[in-house]
This record gives sequence, structure tokens and C-alpha cells, in this order.
Amino acid sequence: MATVEQRNLYDEVPYPDLVFAQTHPALLSMLGQLLGMSPAPAEKCRVLEIGTAGGGNILPMAAVLPNSTFVGFDYSIVQIERAKAVVRETGLTNITFHHMNIMDVTPEFGQFDYIIAHGIYSWVPPEVQDKVLDICKRNLAPQGIAYISYNTYPGWHMLDIVRNQMLYRTRNIPNNSEKAQKGQEWIEFMAHVLTNHTDATYTSAFETYLGFRSLQLSNLEESAVLHEELETYNQPLYFHQFVERAEGHDLQYLVESEFPTVMPTGLTKEVTDYLSKIVQTPIELEQYYDFLHNRTFRRTLLCHADVKVERRINSALVPKFYISSNSVPNTTDAEKERGIESFTGTDGSKFSTDHPLTKAAFHCLVEALPLRLTFGDLIRRAQSRLTGVKLTDDDATLLAGNLLKAFSYSDKLMQFHSFAPQMTTTVSERPLATELARFQALRGTVVVNLLHLQTDINNFTRLVLTNLDGDNTYDELLDFLVKLAQAGEINLPSTDQIPKTPEEIRQSLAGQLDATLQRLASLGMLVA
Repeated sequence: MATVEQRNLYDEVPYPDLVFAQTHPALLSMLGQLLGMSPAPAEKCRVLEIGTAGGGNILPMAAVLPNSTFVGFDYSIVQIERAKAVVRETGLTNITFHHMNIMDVTPEFGQFDYIIAHGIYSWVPPEVQDKVLDICKRNLAPQGIAYISYNTYPGWHMLDIVRNQMLYRTRNIPNNSEKAQKGQEWIEFMAHVLTNHTDATYTSAFETYLGFRSLQLSNLEESAVLHEELETYNQPLYFHQFVERAEGHDLQYLVESEFPTVMPTGLTKEVTDYLSKIVQTPIELEQYYDFLHNRTFRRTLLCHADVKVERRINSALVPKFYISSNSVPNTTDAEKERGIESFTGTDGSKFSTDHPLTKAAFHCLVEALPLRLTFGDLIRRAQSRLTGVKLTDDDATLLAGNLLKAFSYSDKLMQFHSFAPQMTTTVSERPLATELARFQALRGTVVVNLLHLQTDINNFTRLVLTNLDGDNTYDELLDFLVKLAQAGEINLPSTDQIPKTPEEIRQSLAGQLDATLQRLASLGMLVA
């Protein structure tokens, strides 16, 4: 149960409105299907988010999945009222928010195909942790999937050093803003003075923390520090301990929402051979992976214990999914001589192949971004790139296997999806963005695209985006911008030659508008 201190903190300093792509029902559904389940399709499902904060994660889902139903609840009245206000402003009818305690949820609250509990489990007392698992058991549909994230050992053993120092440094500071500031200052100080420290193990604790945050200390949000490192409760546990607790509620481990992390990618043959001798179960294997990788955080998927899970992944399932890739061609001269092409993901992962259809398919995926392609469409596009190459059914089979192999390497290299939003990369005469995206642009510079990813936009882009309601034509958008420029309310693009006449102003803004609309299309912001 939340303490009075926790309740006041979340009301005084609300958690930031963030989106978590790993929680999206389209991803959870795909992973369930990949492992032999029959989960509800993302296009028509019921989703519950425990600890929804201001609804920042499920509001964009509701905007893109109008035939699905979303429910979020949180104990912070301030954040729930904020979420309800967004619903009123945007007119969304498939999402509701409730101000309530986790402990008050009963089976009568409803049954859901997907239950999301992100950033909750490690940050609440043991009785509430138990209740979260109870909800996942009693309120989850027979083929439903629950997502629970939590801090894990062994990685958090070192992060505990940082947290405990921050807690001690701020122990006598009642003001939350000052507490966050002083906690950050201490870590900045330690990171600086330990640069040449002789104790490498101690130094690595702070390096691990900085990597865990993946942000410059000066940019850390006050709320993130208060609700993570300085939270009253922050109890990591080992993966096998979490699974044991889940099994106590008749739930079983399905997979991680980041699928490649359960694969032996990056491990030597010596390591995998040794593990094969000592490991008895998949749970043991993943626990040893955590030991080897010093893992700090997990995003675990659970399902009912009586669900049959197929852990031998079959590439024959690949044609069921939509496919996308964030990779870029990165072929060496030596590889070219052997007819090999390489593609590198945004995290540095690499896939190489000499198979003509696979090479062509990768190029097609790169060119199609941010669109998601069906397997059939991908083959057709890839075939059109090949001249003088006779393809057989075996080529399609090999392509499916190669795509699955790349996906197992990294989801920053290859992605599978069970759903593709109605999105376009072509700017129409009357461009359209979702009502929610327009609302977000009106309120700030962070918006969520149709792929459930956040992006920062500049003020000019905000102006354009807020007016993409499907009614305004290109000329009307340009007229609007010209009036603002003539009134001195927006700055013209900085060029060597400053526009002076109305026609010069219009031409200058037309170029900027064209670039902005194309940019929004490439960001996955435009509805087809």
C-alpha cells in the first residue's frame, strides 16, 4: 500500500508523461504468437495499466487503436485529473481513468487481454508487490499477457551504492526540489573525483549508474530522480526470485518484452557450451545470462500457468507479422568482393548475408521506414530489385529464417509487429495528424508518433503540427504561416538574403513548410 509520504510526493511532483514502446499491445501480441499463444489482436483488445500516472503511455495507444479499450488507474489524484483533462480535450472515447489504490482492485474490476505494470513492482512494499501479481492472475484473460518491469540483481548491487549515498546526502532535506538537486550534485561530484580512482570496482558503480540513466546528469528530470533513486521503496530482486513469486500466483514466465535479451547473442561458444552442461531450465539459463551481463532491469511478460508455451521459435511464423528495420547498409570492401552485404542496427548490432533476396529485403525495409511491411509486400518489393535472379520457394523460407535471426540479434536491427498503424510517408493535400498529437504539440515540444515513440520538435514544427486536422489544405497552412510572419510572430528561416516582399516571404516559408511536412512524415506522425 502506498504510504502517505509516497502519495504526497506523487501529487507534489508528478511522474513525467512518458511512453514505453515495450508495453504496446501490438508488441506483446506478436511475442505471444511467436511463442505459440493466441493473444487478442492489438486492434481489438482490453488493456489495463496499473500506476498509469498521467496516462502518458496509454493515451497514444488509445488514439491509434480506436476499437480497443484502455483503462488506467493511479493513487495520485493530481495525475489522474490531468489524464482525464486530456481525454476531455482530445475527445477520446475508448479510454477511462480511475483514482484508486492497487489494493482495492478486485476481479469485478474487469478482465483484460493485456495488463501493464511499468515502474511499479520494485517501488512498492511487499504486500503491494503481491497484489500486483494477484491482479495479473485474477484480471487477466485466459490468453492474456501481463507486463511487469522491475530492478534486478546483480546489476543493482552496484547501483544500490549510488542510491544509498544519495539517500544519505539528502536525509535532512525536506524540500523535494532541493533533495533532487543535492542528490544529483553528489553523484556529479563522485563521478568527477573518482575519474582516476585506484579501486576500479568502486568506480564502476558510478559508471554503471550513468549508463543506466543514459542521460547527462544536468538533464536528469527532478521527478525521475525523486521517484527512482530517492523513492522510499526501491527493492531489486533476482530474476529467478521474481519467477518464483509469479508461479506462486499460478502465472508462468513467457519472455522478455525485449526478445533479443533472452538469446545468447554475444556469448562465446565456450560460455554457451558450459551453460548447456549446468542448466536444467529456461529460467536457470536466463538467470545465468543476467549474471554474465550484470543486468539491472527487466521487462518481463507473464501468462497463466496453464497456457502452453512453445519455446522453440519457428521461422514459419514470420510471414504472419509486419516487419521493419532501423538498420543501415554498412558493407566492407572485403565483404563486397565475396558478394556479402552487412547491415548495422542503431545499437551497433550487425547482420551479414550473401542471400540475394535477403539483401534486397533489407534495402527495401530501410527505404520504407517508418512504415511496417507485410512479408508478402516485402518479398514483392525485394523481387523488383533483383534482375536476372530466379527465386524459388526456398528463397522465401530462407528470407524468413534470416529475418528471425536478425531479430534475435537485436530489436534495434530488425523488428516484428502484429499491427501496422494507418500511417503514410506521402504528404497529402490535407495532411492529418492524430488529435492527441495536435494536442501535445499545442502544449509542448514532445509528441508521440503513430509508432508509440516520443520525439522532440521545434516551435515551427509545433505550429504546423497543431494545424494538421485533415481540413486545412497546403495553401491554407502556408497562408496561416505567412500571416504570422508578417505580424512578426514567427521568425523567417535564416538565409543570406532576407525576404522583403510578400512573395519572397511566401516562397521562403513554403520551403520551410515543405521540409517540415516531410520531416513529420519521416517521423511517423501523418495518418493515412
